[in-house]
Amino acid sequence: MGCLFMKNARMLYIEDDFQFADLIKKYLEKADFEVDIVDDSIAALNMIKEKDYDLVLTDLNLEKLNGNQVVEMVKKHNPAIKVALFTCSKDQFDELQALKTGADDYIRKETSFEILVARLKRLINENHHRHFVSQLSSELEKITLNVKDRVTTKNGEMVSLTKLEFDLLKLFLENKNVLLSRRDIYENIWHTSLESADIDLRNIDSHIKNLRKKLDISAIVSIRSVGYRWHE
Repeated sequence: MGCLFMKNARMLYIEDDFQFADLIKKYLEKADFEVDIVDDSIAALNMIKEKDYDLVLTDLNLEKLNGNQVVEMVKKHNPAIKVALFTCSKDQFDELQALKTGADDYIRKETSFEILVARLKRLINENHHRHFVSQLSSELEKITLNVKDRVTTKNGEMVSLTKLEFDLLKLFLENKNVLLSRRDIYENIWHTSLESADIDLRNIDSHIKNLRKKLDISAIVSIRSVGYRWHE
């Protein structure tokens, strides 16, 4: 994804397989994360209270507290901290339960390192924009988004958008001149992994068509067989 990644984002990785955890730590540090690792879920919660983490990555099957319990405790302490489950489980019930509990993502350990990094950076970017960006705009299209109040104007006049349309427009304005695949768009807007969903990604085309029509947008350029780019 093309959002500006906040380098040195602070992450706590909870994993009882030390060798695997150390390997992941080294990879993530190369991707500009600051990573602490811990194998004890109770100790992890104490660390979260003592240090200002941006993200918690946790295994599901842990002693003392499992991953879902960690999610609950972290969100109770600070809802702004992103929490992702990182597990070998392919059980869709486990994934559904994690998301219902409040996990921000559910990532399988068989996932490639490149995808793991991309999804973790997306979570960090969500927090970064939520805290620091109150307004997005396009000079080319004369569009302004008030992110906090979810108000959209075109040529100074307010335009009513659905929640989905607003979120799509926000995603494009956050990623100007960045190629977004349909998969990127789906996972950013619906906040879940494509593997767990039964969706025809071509439906995204109709949503974007409606957005273009409603705001008379020409900046959203279709990239055949791949996705879309906001060209500005």
